[in-house]
Amino acid sequence: MSGEEIDAGRDPGKHAEINYRHLAQNVVDVITCHTPDGTIRYISPAVEARLGYRPDDLVDKNMFKDLIHPDDLPLLYGAGEKLIERSIPFVQIKHRIRKANGEYLWAETTSRILPEHETGEGILFLAVSRDITERLKTEQELQESEHRFRELVSVGFDGIAISRKGILVEADESFAASFGLKPEEIRGKSVQDLVAPEYRKLVMERMISGYLDPYETKGLRLDGSTFPAEVCGRPIIYKGEEARITALRDLTDKRRVEEALNSSEAQLLHAQKLEAIGTLAAGVAHEFNNVITAILGHAQVAALELPDDHPAAQDVKGIIEASALATDITRALLTFSRKSDPDLQAMNFCEFVEDSCRVLERVLPRSIEVSVVGPPCRGLWVRADESQLSQVLMNLVINARDAMPNGGTLRVAVSAEPASGGETKQGDPPPIEGRALLRITDDGSGMAEEIRDRAFEPFYTTKTREKGTGLGLAVAHGIVQAHQGRIEIDSEEGKGTSVTLSLPLCAPPKNARKDLVPPPVRTGQGELILVAEDNADVGTVLSGALQRAGYEVALVSDGAEALDSYRQNAGKIRLIIMDVDMPKLSGPACLREIQKSGGRLPAILISGYPVTDESTANLQDVSLLLKPFPMDQLLAMVGKMLDETPNRLGLAN
Repeated sequence: MSGEEIDAGRDPGKHAEINYRHLAQNVVDVITCHTPDGTIRYISPAVEARLGYRPDDLVDKNMFKDLIHPDDLPLLYGAGEKLIERSIPFVQIKHRIRKANGEYLWAETTSRILPEHETGEGILFLAVSRDITERLKTEQELQESEHRFRELVSVGFDGIAISRKGILVEADESFAASFGLKPEEIRGKSVQDLVAPEYRKLVMERMISGYLDPYETKGLRLDGSTFPAEVCGRPIIYKGEEARITALRDLTDKRRVEEALNSSEAQLLHAQKLEAIGTLAAGVAHEFNNVITAILGHAQVAALELPDDHPAAQDVKGIIEASALATDITRALLTFSRKSDPDLQAMNFCEFVEDSCRVLERVLPRSIEVSVVGPPCRGLWVRADESQLSQVLMNLVINARDAMPNGGTLRVAVSAEPASGGETKQGDPPPIEGRALLRITDDGSGMAEEIRDRAFEPFYTTKTREKGTGLGLAVAHGIVQAHQGRIEIDSEEGKGTSVTLSLPLCAPPKNARKDLVPPPVRTGQGELILVAEDNADVGTVLSGALQRAGYEVALVSDGAEALDSYRQNAGKIRLIIMDVDMPKLSGPACLREIQKSGGRLPAILISGYPVTDESTANLQDVSLLLKPFPMDQLLAMVGKMLDETPNRLGLAN
């Protein structure tokens, strides 16, 4: 036992001082006694291991000037003032201390004032400083990690929650808001209470198994409503215990956008399909028109040669009538494909519907009652092709008839929709702007959804082969679109069908349309006519009809031959008949070459479907004739054009 320890045994105060000194010398924290101005009176040996200074080198040094980071001095001065004022018993602050090598470490210092009777020299501060550099670094890394996690999760998810044993212990505002709650309201709730009943088993199984991949479920809100959700969970340690962190994304908006996109895609595909079928239908109609032109031409020539009492005269007449019916079919195809433009004239819509229904009643059995309702004012005028619109009405009425094999009521209602929307009321004057509505409703069997979606497709039909071709609604759709109108079907299986047709209204006409009288057929005087037609049958018919009418004909089968024939017969050709679509050189292109060379011949362009204005731009003295056409119409046009240009001859280079 040392002498100091023996003396301490005789003096209890001395013993306490020895214990204090032993404690100060062996503790890992740095203990400092300093005056209020920062002069160090004592510093423990731990300062050498922590800061690299020998204790004796720091005694009587000013710690504020020599050890503390300048930016932290205001914090320490403020803490010292509070201690001197005795407003607090101790202070604990974080600050930086400079090491012997010039680096700084972070310290957490707890300071208090030593009683004066313990110091013997006035006010002294006792400060215990602990190195917290690594702790702060760990905390910073943890915060940064948590921030990165939240940022990453927030990119694809709306909210985050932590659960322990199936009970929510933490949740952010976004997570809680998805369920119509606040964070403090959702804490303590069971996870199962926030899941739709049909998904609870799935969610529990994936929580127990530690499932890591995102999966879809349904959330259950406070008001009982559900919403589609995507969740992704991970096991974590939370406050020293096993827990699970879950990220949630509300899929409501995503599903709404997907549904809208799917609907738009379906509409686009439907439109593309109709356009593709329309293109096919136009091509088929074009070829049919060539065949019908040949048949009709041969039949008409034969009819001219046969006397009325000839046994074959009636057969030839039947061929001509059948050709006219075939012409109606090709026109229907062209109408569907929008290759045939309607002849629009102002028409009283109410009168048209009433007159048409009186005629259409003849095709309906007596078991079907027709009810026609129109506005009290009959001044609803639309611009329409009456024959095409009659075809639409005929198709709709026949479809309604077929849907009611056992009878029923067919309601035909006419009304007006002003430009501002809504239908007119009884007694209202007819609007000048807006749309005329025609609604045809039956009590029939109705349509299933898959049938209704395909109703406007050509050749699609639920009828047997003997009852229809499936062109009715497709043609009606094409006609209505060509009139800048709309046609919609509202039908449910077993509950009947309602078809609504709308057309733009127009002002009443100022003058009634006068019937056109066809010009008389002119007999030829040996004039030379150039005929260019790639279809051999049509070319033969045209050539034969012209020759019988007194003309000479130069017949070629493509545009290049037509150009060569024109140059070889300079000054002789009086008129050109040319198909629009020909090999090597189209009809319009060939005419342009002829007119460039100075030839100003009248010309007739013939085609299986209407010719666009662009294709005939800059062409002079050109008339159009659509196939199939009767030969007398062609001959009348030829005679009229020759009479109007008696002295105009073609000139060659």
